[in-house]
Amino acid sequence: MAKADGGELIARVMRENRVKYCFAINGGHLFPILGQLRNHDIKLIHMRHEQATAYAADAYARTSGEVGVCMVTAGCGLTNAVTGLCVAGLTNSAVVCISGQHPNTEDHLGSFQEAYGSEVVDSFSKFTKRVLDWSTIEIDLRQAFRDAMSPPQGVALVEIPTNILYRDGLESHQRRGAKVYAPGELRSGADPHSIEQAIEILLAAKRPLIAAGDGIFWSRAAAELREFVELTKIPVYARRTGQGAVAEDHPLAIRGPWKKPFTGRADAVLAIGFRFWSGEKFGEAPTWSESARYIQADATATRIGLHVER
Repeated sequence: MAKADGGELIARVMRENRVKYCFAINGGHLFPILGQLRNHDIKLIHMRHEQATAYAADAYARTSGEVGVCMVTAGCGLTNAVTGLCVAGLTNSAVVCISGQHPNTEDHLGSFQEAYGSEVVDSFSKFTKRVLDWSTIEIDLRQAFRDAMSPPQGVALVEIPTNILYRDGLESHQRRGAKVYAPGELRSGADPHSIEQAIEILLAAKRPLIAAGDGIFWSRAAAELREFVELTKIPVYARRTGQGAVAEDHPLAIRGPWKKPFTGRADAVLAIGFRFWSGEKFGEAPTWSESARYIQADATATRIGLHVER
């Protein structure tokens, strides 16, 4: 029966999830993983600072639509990366951070670089797990990828004590589960009645507007959005990773200071993949104008299957 250490198991799960690049800082807490990356066709991009690993993973996620992966060592290695991870979490960028950790047999004994990363990043992450059993390495990491890519996307952290990471065991003893689904496998059909209502509101409006956000990018729905905009002739304002779904030089695209006359006077707004957070009164219902009607399109609310974040 084949045996594998934690590094082999982690690299294998990374390859399963189409990871091509890993942004990392070399350290003894990670040696078994680093030693397996090349064997699984994963390129190591060695950075100069842990914060840069998180920013690079975030940037890769926002430009590729895939999960960005970074790896850091224990204690200050992880805390150096926290700022970059927090930015990724607040902007709903799909990032998985794998952190080394001191042996869990040395908890609270002053072990080298002793710290507890899952507690540090819990306030802004979607998923945190401190691996405490060798048999759960694969399932814990799969769950991290699953949560990072499930809408709304975000940050997942897996920290692995060295006594668990360096251990080898029978592959058959790894627990199974936490399948990672492609975005298209999770998209469901819309309620026809809701679609009819939304279309009726938009057609009756004198100054309709479409607000498009991150969900357009993560759902790879740019082509569908352009088709809808050109079919209805409704101006579209896109922000963050939704930018570029409709080219900025398109006659129906609104950008920068030019959006004010549209957003301020709109009487119906269709929000697609758009979260009303910072700049929109932190989750309160938008007040585009006193007479404006607001449509929040759900992931199932259009026949073209555009994903929407609430």
